[in-house]
Amino acid sequence: MMKIYRSYFVFIVIFILLLVSIKWFMTSDIKLNKDCNGKVIEVQNRQFFTISLSSNPTTGYSWQIANNPDPEILVQKGHDYKSAYNPTNMVGVGGTEYWRFQAVGVGYTKIRLIYMRSHGSVQTLGTFSVDVRVSESVSPVINIKNWFKRQNPGKKMGYITNSYLRQCDLLQVCVSKRE
Repeated sequence: MMKIYRSYFVFIVIFILLLVSIKWFMTSDIKLNKDCNGKVIEVQNRQFFTISLSSNPTTGYSWQIANNPDPEILVQKGHDYKSAYNPTNMVGVGGTEYWRFQAVGVGYTKIRLIYMRSHGSVQTLGTFSVDVRVSESVSPVINIKNWFKRQNPGKKMGYITNSYLRQCDLLQVCVSKRE
């Protein structure tokens, strides 16, 4: 009798861990950086993503939105700057700007950021753009299969483990415009 209860307990624990891991996978932020410039990303409706770009506002330059994305598709949820590690409190040390967005509707839109001074000169020192394709929420397994097919054309997927997904860092993969 004790073995039956133990089996049920183990099954319930595994089931709960599975549900928690699926919820984590579905709500994880997608992280974009300079390597994603000019790319197309795919996100699911209600999913968040963050763009992080090097910046040094002490020079007067910072990242600014050049064109607002379609508000029916994407909503900006935050903009923050974090200074780089600076134990000696040196003046003029750069850092990273973070732009956080949430998909709120299905469709296609573009985000374009420019690195420029907010006053005076109109000279830009850099641009960053990303095309965002928002689809309805689907099973993470379907997304994994689609990603694998794009990365390995003509190969069969086989069995993918959670450790393999962590190695691939699936949430930070940018999809090229060729698709």
